[in-house]
Formats: sequence, structure tokens, C-alpha cells
Amino acid sequence: MMFNHTVFMIIAAASLATIAFMLLCYFLGYVTEIWEVLILMALCVVLVVAARFLKYTIRVEDGKFSIKYIRKYEFPLDHVLDLKRGDIDILRNYSGWGLKKVKFKTYACPGIEDAISLKLAGRTVLTFTTVNVDEVYDILYKNRRQD
Repeated sequence: MMFNHTVFMIIAAASLATIAFMLLCYFLGYVTEIWEVLILMALCVVLVVAARFLKYTIRVEDGKFSIKYIRKYEFPLDHVLDLKRGDIDILRNYSGWGLKKVKFKTYACPGIEDAISLKLAGRTVLTFTTVNVDEVYDILYKNRRQD
């Protein structure tokens, strides 16, 4: 999953507007040092480039599920105790699972509202957004633990 194109354009436009405002302030004398503007410009460029290449990858293969963002999180498919699909805002509530002392992991891509939430062995709940929610849900549902 990558940033939605609209979200990326908003980040780029906001960064460009910030740079233009800082340059205007420099030329009007409100900002006296050019290095301040240059540092901000460099940070904005890094932000835009990072937003363009920021993504996470979901893989289901060889009886394992893995999701990689910066670090890889992997577990066997038979560790899936229960799963739900729906809107990301509803799934973040984890309603109906009665969970206490649980570790939550959420991988959400801005602009994608469909999500899957997995209750895993070891008191972990993993929620992630995906554009292929039905396909991924069906694969996970077929391979979940059948106790």
C-alpha cells in the first residue's frame, strides 16, 4: 500500500506553500538568516520524497502472513484466532472481542478506509488497511485456526 495520490499531493502542496512563505518572509526581512530557510527547504524535500516512497507490503505465502513497513512482522497463519473486516474507524474499537492486556498493531494507509483486524495467539491484535480487503480476508479466513 502506498500513500493515496491525493494525500501525497496535499503533503507536496503544503510543503511548497511553506517554502514559499519562508522565502517571502526572508525577502521582507522577517527572517534574517537564509540558513533557516534552506534547512526548512531541505526538510520539506525529505518529507515529500519520504511520503512518495513510504509504503507497506502484505504477503501471504507458505503458511505465513507477513507485513513489512519499516520492520517485518511475520506469523504463521494458524495463529489467527479470529478476524473481522470493515471500516478502519469501526475496527479500531475492537468491539465485541472483550480484549484486556493486549498488544495492538495498526498499519493504516491514508485514504484507504477498508481494513482487516486479526486476533492472534499471544494476545496481539493486528489491524491493517488494504484495497483488496475481500481477497485477503478470504485467504486469511480459510487458513485461520479451526479450534
